[in-house]
Amino acid sequence: MKRIEKAHRHECGFRLEPFTTEVASKYYTDFEILDVPGLVSGDLGVNKRAAVERIREHYVRDPSVIIVQLKEAQQLADNTYGARRIGELCTSEPALQGSKFPARKDYAQHTITIQTKFDALMREHDKCTAANEDIRTRRYKLSDHSYGENVEYIARLPELEKQEVDDWINHMNLKAVGNDSKYQLFNQNYHPLSGIDVVRKKIQELWLRAFRAALPGLQDTINRLIRKYSDEFETELFNLEQQDPRTVRNNYQKYIEAFRATISDYAAYRAEVNELFPLDEYGRTYQEIENEYNNWNRKQLLTWCAYLSAEQLKHNSNGQILAALDLRYIGARHFERLRQQWAIGISSLFADAMGLAPFKDVFWSTSFQPGSPYKPDAEEVLPEREILIATLSTGPVGPGDAINYTNVQRIMKCCREDGLILKPDLPLTMINRLASDWAFYNGVSQGELYSTRTTINDQTFHVIFASAMKQDYLVYPSMIGAQSGVIWSYDNSSVVSTFDDANPLNVSASKCHDLFICLWYVSPVIKLEESTKYALLGEWNKWTAISHQRIISIDNQIINHIAIIDLQGAPGETVSIIVFHFTLQSVTVNCRMSTDIGRARLIVTTSSVVCA
Repeated sequence: MKRIEKAHRHECGFRLEPFTTEVASKYYTDFEILDVPGLVSGDLGVNKRAAVERIREHYVRDPSVIIVQLKEAQQLADNTYGARRIGELCTSEPALQGSKFPARKDYAQHTITIQTKFDALMREHDKCTAANEDIRTRRYKLSDHSYGENVEYIARLPELEKQEVDDWINHMNLKAVGNDSKYQLFNQNYHPLSGIDVVRKKIQELWLRAFRAALPGLQDTINRLIRKYSDEFETELFNLEQQDPRTVRNNYQKYIEAFRATISDYAAYRAEVNELFPLDEYGRTYQEIENEYNNWNRKQLLTWCAYLSAEQLKHNSNGQILAALDLRYIGARHFERLRQQWAIGISSLFADAMGLAPFKDVFWSTSFQPGSPYKPDAEEVLPEREILIATLSTGPVGPGDAINYTNVQRIMKCCREDGLILKPDLPLTMINRLASDWAFYNGVSQGELYSTRTTINDQTFHVIFASAMKQDYLVYPSMIGAQSGVIWSYDNSSVVSTFDDANPLNVSASKCHDLFICLWYVSPVIKLEESTKYALLGEWNKWTAISHQRIISIDNQIINHIAIIDLQGAPGETVSIIVFHFTLQSVTVNCRMSTDIGRARLIVTTSSVVCA
C-alpha cells in the first residue's frame, strides 16, 4: 500500500486499478470482493476527497458490480452521507468524476446495506427505547477460536441468531407491559430484518439476478464460438480434402516420428528421475512432510485457522477419509493421484456441442495389474464404473489391461458379441440441477449425477447414473427431459416402479457413494388396449439397455393390440430382452439372432411376449 501511495502521490495516494490478492479456498471459489475507499464528507483535503469519489464512481456505475454498503448499528439513521453520495455518483448526468459508464438509474435494485456489530445490542441493552441507538463490540471473534470451532459456529449461526434475537425481544417487552411502564414495545417490523440469513439471501438474490441477466450474452458468446470453430473445422476439412494424399501421408509420418521422439525423451527422463530419486528413499506421505516441517529448526510459528493437519484430515467432519493420504509420492506424482476423475461429466457438454464424441481414456477391467508402470500400488478402484462411463460417453471404449488380466465378462457388457459398442444417442453429461447447485455450495460439486437418452421411433428411453454423491437428490422427469414412465435399476430388473412428478427418483448419498454404482433406466409406457400396457425395459446385462446398435425399430400397432420390435446382432448371438407387461409383470425373453443376417423379432401382445 505504501508503494502505491508513493507512486500515485500526484493523485493523493490513490489509483483507479485495484490491488489484487488471491486467497485459495475450497469453500469460496471464483468469488471477487472489491473494497473501495469510504466516503467522508468532512475530509478537509478537497483533492483527496475527489480522488476517493473518482474511484467510487467508477465502480458503482459499473452494471456488473453489486453495491454492498457496510454500516455499524451504532450509526444514527440520519448519518446517510455515504448512501446519498452513492446515489448521486450513480445517477448524475454527466458523471461528476468523469466515469465512462452511463448513468445507473436502477442502482438501488443492486444495492444492499448491511448493519454490523448488531449482536452487542442484545448484550448491552434491555430497554427498547435505547436498543436501536448504540453498539460497541462483537461477542464472537473468529481469531480467538480454532478452525473447527469457527466452522461449527458459522454453520449454526442463523439458528443461533434467531433464538437469541427472540429471547432478547421477549425480555425487553416484559419491561414494557407493566401498568406504570414508560418503555416502548419492540417494533416487530424490525424483527425480520435482523440476522445473517437476511444478508445471505439478499446477496444471493442480487447475484442470481445478475447471473440470469448475463445468461443471454453468455449463450450468444457460446453460440458464436461454436459457429466460429465449426466454420474453421469445415474450412480445414475442405482444405484437407483438396490436398495431395501423398502430402498428407508424408506429414502424418513426420508427426508420428516426432511423437515417437517425444515419448522416447520422456521415457529417458522418467527413468533418470526414478533412478536418482528412488521412491523408497525419497517418497514422502502427507504426515511425513508435516512432521519434517514441524521439526525444521527455521520454522516460524504461525496461527492459521484454515490449516488442517494430517490427523484432522483423517477425521474429516463429513466422515470421508482421503484414500491417497497415506500413499508416498515424489514430485508430480501427487498431482497424478489428484487428477480429476469426473471432468468428463462437464467436458462432454462442449464436445457434444462441437459434434465430437468424448473419450473417457484407457482403463483397467481388473483392479490390480502387476508389473504396471504406474506406481506405487496403482489400483482401478471400481472397474465397472470406468467401463460404464466409457460406454455411455459414446466415444471409444479402451481397455488397457496387461496380458491375462482382462475381465472379459465386464468388458462385454459394453458391446454386442461381435464387438460393436452399444451406445446411447447422446454422451453421458451432468444433470443441470447439480451444476446449478454449484452457486449455492461455493462452487463445490455435490456429487456425480448424470443422464443420457436414446430415441427410437419417437419413443425416448433415458439412463440416470450416480456416484460419489455428497447429499441426497430427488430426480423428476423434467430434470432429464423425460415424460412419465417406469424406472428400474440395472442390478434388479424385477422391481419396476412408476416414474413421474408424484413419484420421483430418490438418489441416496449413503448408497451412491465413491465405491458404488447407481444406475437406472427409464422407459415410456405404451397402451395396447385399455386394460393392457407394456414398457420395453431393454437388454439385460448391458450398460446401454436401449440402443440403435441393438434395436432397429419399435412398431406399436395400437389398433391391432400388438407391438413388433425388430432386433439385430451378431449372427447366432443370443440376446436377453426384458419387457414389463402390466399383466405378465417383468418378462425376460432370450432372442437368438438369425445365423445369416443377424436379425430377430420380438412380439408383445395383450397376453404374451415372444421372440420370433
